[in-house]
Amino acid sequence: MVTSGTQWMGFYFKDGTDQLFVRRGNLPPPTDPTPSTTQWTEFSMPLREPSPMPNAFDLTRFLVTSLTFMRTLSEVSIWFDDVRLSVVSKATGNEKSLGLPRGLRPKSSSGMMTATKVTSKGQRA
Repeated sequence: MVTSGTQWMGFYFKDGTDQLFVRRGNLPPPTDPTPSTTQWTEFSMPLREPSPMPNAFDLTRFLVTSLTFMRTLSEVSIWFDDVRLSVVSKATGNEKSLGLPRGLRPKSSSGMMTATKVTSKGQRA
């Protein structure tokens, strides 16, 4: 289940198959009208079969890599039983063009992907 703002989206496997289905809708109005009740996007991912908790370091490393490619997401926390295991945040600032590094092949061998520029966002001054 994903909740964000006033909406929810649920994912489920129908009839024990491997096909993933999606449902979405609107959340009921919050009983606590403060902005903090709708400012977060929350993910809840129940497993089909019991599984041990992933290593927090490996999960955090995956999120660091993912956060690199997110445009609007700047912080992710991992919580387990009301204990924050890790928090990852990125700083955004002025974009600086780095040019294409020497020796970089800008086009993949299949021609499916092309790098046109490399930029860096530094700390805000």
